[in-house]
Amino acid sequence: MSFRSAFLWLLCPLALAALMEIMVDQPPPPGRLPCRPGPRVRCVAADFSAMEMRQADLRGADLPRGTWLGTQLENANLAGAHLDGGIFIGADLERANLRGASLRRVVCRSCDLGSADLTGADLRGADLEGSDMENARLSAVRLEGARLRGNDLESADLRDVRAMAAEFSGANLEIGRAHV
Repeated sequence: MSFRSAFLWLLCPLALAALMEIMVDQPPPPGRLPCRPGPRVRCVAADFSAMEMRQADLRGADLPRGTWLGTQLENANLAGAHLDGGIFIGADLERANLRGASLRRVVCRSCDLGSADLTGADLRGADLEGSDMENARLSAVRLEGARLRGNDLESADLRDVRAMAAEFSGANLEIGRAHV
């Protein structure tokens, strides 16, 4: 065996070991960054899919463009949170506190927002198609350009809502019970 062959046989395993160590120490790619949700935390494009976050305290959290597929957020406190551009599909936000939250351009389809408090929230351009918002508090909410097609808004508080160019086709608004 020549010196060159012996050198390569010795060098390759060392180089591979060094490369493996570098790769292990590298942070995960964007969108999969470890994020410990809590009050006033900032996590951009984090994936919270299928997480159990019932009664989580996320007040004022900055979580734009997050993914929340099937996430359990029942009774969570998201007051003043920034969730712009997030994707919520089948998420459970029943009785969640979303007072003053920013939910601009979110996709929130087939979500449970029953009895949630969205007072003063910004939902401009949001897609809330097929979501349950029965008994939700939506007073002073901004819904300009929002899509609420097929939503259940029975008994929802809709006082002082700004809904210019919002789509409510097929939505259950039962005027006798909804507070308008």
